[in-house]
Amino acid sequence: MSFKEIIKNLSEQLLHFLPKLIFALLILLIGHIVVRIVCKILNKTLEKFKLDPSLIGFFGKTANISLHIILILSALSMIGVSTTGLIAAFSACAVAISLALKDSLSNIASGLMLLITKPF
Repeated sequence: MSFKEIIKNLSEQLLHFLPKLIFALLILLIGHIVVRIVCKILNKTLEKFKLDPSLIGFFGKTANISLHIILILSALSMIGVSTTGLIAAFSACAVAISLALKDSLSNIASGLMLLITKPF
């Protein structure tokens, strides 16, 4: 294979891949803007319910991170990356971490329940 054939092959592959990459970047850009808007709406809605400010921050950050993960996975699938393996690996890591931090996560859940119910 000569150098010209390699360059020609790479340019053909780049021309085939470039529209997918541009579309994925466009999805990331627009999706990030939509996620920011949704998180602002969520925070304003939670403030109307007069929840504790720390609870509002927790729910807002949780929604922000979750929506960004979904956004990144959808952009990767647009490029052509198989996301099933990534989701399986992420799920296995989440199970391992949750089992390792079982007691700490139980305390966090108890704290959230106290903030939500306000029994005192």
